[in-house]
Amino acid sequence: MLTMQQTSRRFQHVITLFLLVFLSLGACLNTALFFLFYLMVERYESVLLLQFFVSCLLIFFLASLCSWFLTLMVMKKRWAHRWLQDSTYFDGLTRLPNQQHFLDRVAECISYASRYEHKLAIVFINLDGFDGVNKKLGHRIGDQILQHTADCLRKISRQSDTLARLDKDEFCVLIPRVENQQNIESIAAKIIAALSIPLTIEREKVQIGASLGIAICPSDASSGTELIKKAQAAMALAKQHGPNQYLFHSDTEPHS
Repeated sequence: MLTMQQTSRRFQHVITLFLLVFLSLGACLNTALFFLFYLMVERYESVLLLQFFVSCLLIFFLASLCSWFLTLMVMKKRWAHRWLQDSTYFDGLTRLPNQQHFLDRVAECISYASRYEHKLAIVFINLDGFDGVNKKLGHRIGDQILQHTADCLRKISRQSDTLARLDKDEFCVLIPRVENQQNIESIAAKIIAALSIPLTIEREKVQIGASLGIAICPSDASSGTELIKKAQAAMALAKQHGPNQYLFHSDTEPHS
């Protein structure tokens, strides 16, 4: 599935290619007309024909210029609209959906799950050791860690899942259909394993981890906001037991 940024870039590439083709064809046609009328004027030596030739070239040039200008205006308007959508619903650093977009998606999935009587889950992720690395090595490396986290989550998640960055080092995964608890445990274990792999960023060795909290709808909560709060509370309890742990809201002991 294409992200908003990828769709916007593809649209820009298509429009740019169209403009290049249009201007190239216009230049070729203009050149052909120039030589054609030049040969006719040279053969018949007519002043009226010369005037007609210059008028045609001028009209064609103005028409091409107007078409190019109108196309450019449409492009700018669409790019501005897509940029506004992108900045409203997506995180600028990781290109993941932001909290508002995530809440909208959770509400849709809760409505669907309620109608067809199945469960969904939210996995709340907080990076272990991120604050220390961010302070020690700087925000630039911290930003790259966050981007790496987003890439890992994209690779692990299924196409039906929804990812989001809620805050500085807090992420969420919405699993819209849960068959059994083992499915969620498998995803949680994959997330922890992927995020605990040591990194080398700008010649600096970095080691982080992740604490996860999991809440299930409808057993833990029936609204998106409450579901996220329950998952966040479970994450906080898991973090108290050490790094790289995950905890269901209904449990008391975390898993690693």
